[in-house]
Amino acid sequence: TLYESADFSVEEIQQTLRNKDEIEISLGEIEEVLNPKSSDFISEIEYRKREYRYLIDSDNYEEDTSLVIDVQEDHDFDQFYIKKILQLKRLKLTSVQTGYSRQEPIDKDLFAEFTMDDFIKINRHTVKPKYTSTKGKATKILPAVESYGEGIFIEFEQQRLASWIAKASNHDSFNKRIEKIKENALHSEYRLSEEKMKMINSVSYLAKFIFIHTFSHILIKELEFLTGYPATSLSERLYVDNSDMQGVLIYTIAGAEGSYGGLVAQAESSRFIKILNSALQRAKDCTSDPVCYHSDGQGVGGLNLAACYSCCLLPETSCEEFNSYLDRGLLIGDEFGVYYSK
Repeated sequence: TLYESADFSVEEIQQTLRNKDEIEISLGEIEEVLNPKSSDFISEIEYRKREYRYLIDSDNYEEDTSLVIDVQEDHDFDQFYIKKILQLKRLKLTSVQTGYSRQEPIDKDLFAEFTMDDFIKINRHTVKPKYTSTKGKATKILPAVESYGEGIFIEFEQQRLASWIAKASNHDSFNKRIEKIKENALHSEYRLSEEKMKMINSVSYLAKFIFIHTFSHILIKELEFLTGYPATSLSERLYVDNSDMQGVLIYTIAGAEGSYGGLVAQAESSRFIKILNSALQRAKDCTSDPVCYHSDGQGVGGLNLAACYSCCLLPETSCEEFNSYLDRGLLIGDEFGVYYSK
C-alpha cells in the first residue's frame, strides 16, 4: 500500500499500520519518511562506501542482528592480494523497484538524480526512464521485499593493488588494454553519470575495477564448477573507487541453492584457497584461446577484452555491469597480470 501525506495524516498512517499490518512505529519515524530532513542526493558510489565501511568495521558485527559475520584471516591469502574474508552467515537484502527502461540500460545515478531534460541532454538520445509509480520521483513510499541469505565478502589489500598498477603501467601491453576499454566506454551508447565518467578516465580506478570484477566472475564460475551452485543463484556487489574501496560481496538469498550455510562454508580458509587456485588455473585455460585472449573488444560496446562465456561471463542476473568491464589479462597476463607467475 502506498501512503501519501497529502491523503493521510501521520496519526492515521500510524493507526492503520498498527491495526492492519500489526506494525508499531513512532510518529517521528513516519514523519521522517514522509518529510525527510535532507533532500540531498546520495550517489551510488557514496551509498556503497557506507556499506563498505560498515562491513570492514568489526565493531558493527555484534550490534546488527541483520548480519551474522565471521572473519577469516590467513597468511596464505597474501598471495592473492586479499586482506581478509568475511563469512556473512546472515544478511538482509531489501529490494525496491523504482523504475525501468525498455531500450538501452540507464545508469542508476542518472535515473535517480536528473530530470528528463538533463537525461536526454547527457545521453544524446530520447530513451525515457519509466517509473513504477505514476508520481515518478515525487513518490515518497514504495513497496519493498526483504529477503535473507548468506554471502562471502572479500577485501583486497589497497597498497598492494596500487603497487601492482604502478608497476604494470610500465608495460605498453597493459596500457594498451586499459586504453582500449576506456576508449570503448567513452564511445558506448550506455552513458554513465559524470562522477563515473571521471573515474573511468582514471587508469588506476579502471584497472582496479576490471581486476576485482573479473576476479568476482571467475570465483562465481568456480563455485559453480567445484561446489555445484548454479551461477544463476549467486550475485555480486562490487565495492570499488579510486582510493577507499577494494572489495566484492558474492551472495545468495533464500530460495536459491546454497542459501542454508553451504556458500559461507566455502569461505573457510583452507577450502577457499583451493577454490581460488582452481579458479585461476581455469582462467589461464579458456577453450576459446587464443582468440579470446587477443580480442580487441567483446560484449556490449566492446567493453570486455579477454572474457567470453567459456571463461568469465555469467548469467545476466548475476552480474551488476551487464557482463562488461572484464579482462582475464589483468589477472593472468604475461608480465603485468596480478597472478601471472602463479
